[in-house]
Amino acid sequence: DLRKLPDWQLQMYLYGTWGMNPTSYYGDVWNPSVHVCEPFQIPTSWRIERSCDWGSKAPAATLWYAVDNDGNMIFLDELYCPGENGPAYGAKVLALEERHGWKDLSGYIDNQAFADYGSISPSPGDEMLAMGISWFPVGGKDKERENGWTEIHRRLKMRGGHTGDIPGILVFTTCEKLREWIPKARNDPKNKNDLDKRQELHVLDGLRY
Repeated sequence: DLRKLPDWQLQMYLYGTWGMNPTSYYGDVWNPSVHVCEPFQIPTSWRIERSCDWGSKAPAATLWYAVDNDGNMIFLDELYCPGENGPAYGAKVLALEERHGWKDLSGYIDNQAFADYGSISPSPGDEMLAMGISWFPVGGKDKERENGWTEIHRRLKMRGGHTGDIPGILVFTTCEKLREWIPKARNDPKNKNDLDKRQELHVLDGLRY
């Protein structure tokens, strides 16, 4: 009887989310049949923004999302690769936005992108600003992390909109890494309010920003 299975196993059998495990932080609220859809035309009244978790050798993860008239977030596309430096990564950001026809976007980025580490050269964040890419740095305190994970959980669980069944977070099929890591992310075994920092959290950090 599938009804007797724990949520994480039920998700695997019903929806094919084989990355699920008993310690999945979002396993009780993630449902690909609800939260994932094919891309559709975004209404002009919805604003589009981006968020980024910076990494130079480690992957940098940028997510583009729309916010509908009810405040629900629709994740449209992603860029996941080593940041290398500001000009190299910035060129990829601009190329993706040009391909979609998006202009004059702004967004939030991990404040590490603006760290100079004692160098006299501009930081990657400053280099991207000089290219016309608007970023606002955000911090990374532990409490802010925990609040961010909780907010993602709340949005995945919520339903609303004019039909009453629109999820607070909707993910286009184009966001492969985001679709992979939402169900895959594990709890911190020592702190139930946090995710295990030993896993690859770049795309989820981008999400919580």
